[in-house]
Amino acid sequence: MLAGTWVDRGALAVRPAGRTVLADDFHVHGYPIDGTLPRWELQREAARRGLDVIAVTNHNQTIAGRLGGFLSGADVIVIPGQEITTPGFHMIAAGVTETIDWRLPASQAIAESTGRAAWPSLPIRSATPGSPVTSRRCAYSTGSRLRIR
Repeated sequence: MLAGTWVDRGALAVRPAGRTVLADDFHVHGYPIDGTLPRWELQREAARRGLDVIAVTNHNQTIAGRLGGFLSGADVIVIPGQEITTPGFHMIAAGVTETIDWRLPASQAIAESTGRAAWPSLPIRSATPGSPVTSRRCAYSTGSRLRIR
């Protein structure tokens, strides 16, 4: 936590004319299990860093993103989600409230995320154009922006 504070560069303040751009972090781990801060403290920290929205995406569970949302006074949107973690891939599924089975193949995990957003959370050696992990049904995180293809 302290190291993160030392290297903070702050959010990019890009506001193109006629558009609203939100500064985000869609790969946040929280308490319980993966992180040390509960959702309401993550919201306060995100506000301190100038973020507008975060997705709380613990490994293979969704409770951290759903826990205690009513407790924060911070004006930061929290999207519950899950980092689907398997031996073959890690994938963020934002907007899910029910745990997606980590034993599913990538294409099925994406299907389980239908109506939400899913994208690789870490580089994947086998991700090639047209593969299930890089299909057009995925959203891609590009720095502090989210772009849906």
